[in-house]
Amino acid sequence: MHRRLLGSLFGVDAVSAAPAGLLAHRQLRRRANAHALRIDTPNGIAESGFVTIGGIEQWIEIRGEDLADPVLLELRGGPGATNTYFANRTRTWERHFTIARWICAARERLSDAMPRGR
Repeated sequence: MHRRLLGSLFGVDAVSAAPAGLLAHRQLRRRANAHALRIDTPNGIAESGFVTIGGIEQWIEIRGEDLADPVLLELRGGPGATNTYFANRTRTWERHFTIARWICAARERLSDAMPRGR
């Protein structure tokens, strides 16, 4: 009886401890990433938002440590495409460039809205 009781207690503890540990780890990683990606230079920029291009709202993100740096345009998009996992890798670029990221999620609709030449 004691074995069954101890087993059920440890089983419940293990089942509830695993998600709690994963959530705590996730929170620590998010905090570390936010700190690593922060731009706090006096002439830096870290802005993002929707803009209307060709009648379709598109997501634009502009990041860099100095607005005087040359602009690097990154075109991303497509169904389900994300480059978020490259953020730590491209963070070093933001020291030398102002990176404008245009997420072309509605690329098909945008190309249909553009006039076609013959």
